[in-house]
Amino acid sequence: MTICGKMLTVFLMLLSACATHGRFQLDATMSDELSETRESISQGSTTQAIRDLTMMLELDPRHEEALFLRALASQKKEAYAEALADYRQLLTANPKYLKAHFNAGMILAFHLHDTVAALEHFDAFLTIDPTHAKAPEVAGIMCSLDPKAEIVQRTMKEIELLEVQGEKTQAIERYRSLLAEHPTLSSVHLKLGRLLQEMKQVRASQNHLMKAALFSRVARF
Repeated sequence: MTICGKMLTVFLMLLSACATHGRFQLDATMSDELSETRESISQGSTTQAIRDLTMMLELDPRHEEALFLRALASQKKEAYAEALADYRQLLTANPKYLKAHFNAGMILAFHLHDTVAALEHFDAFLTIDPTHAKAPEVAGIMCSLDPKAEIVQRTMKEIELLEVQGEKTQAIERYRSLLAEHPTLSSVHLKLGRLLQEMKQVRASQNHLMKAALFSRVARF
């Protein structure tokens, strides 16, 4: 089938599904088409996949899988600006979309060389799910990207003094500010985790303690 024929078939199938059976049938039809498109992407047919996915997204602009697959196809085609735009659109609608954070981070780190933005995506990945199977890999990438400045040691002493003085809320803010610049510092995650534990902020505490363990383990390799 020609490219034009394929696009016309996809359009007519989706339009028919929408007109005759409503949303349920539309989702089922799109699911079938997405399976084929996913296979096309894996085989390197990215240009055609992007065309088909764009047509699907015109009918359903908020379809997560279609948007993710178009981003993935653009990424494989090395159209990084387009891929990043789709990943960001996905994350605007769903800030916990782990694959979008990971892929956006990889593009920013190794193709667009925006280390700060890449670290933000990787840190978001670990914040959402520090027990994920890819967490050690993400932690390792972050450590390779994150330079540790000597000024960190002086900052740590200042924050520890705040803790001794009982200024725990201010200490927490300073720890978080330090991690915003250097998100792979295991010692800071550990201290912040313990301090949050004292403040009865259990969930946030556990998150930082798990990150401390991850980055500490990676640092030994």
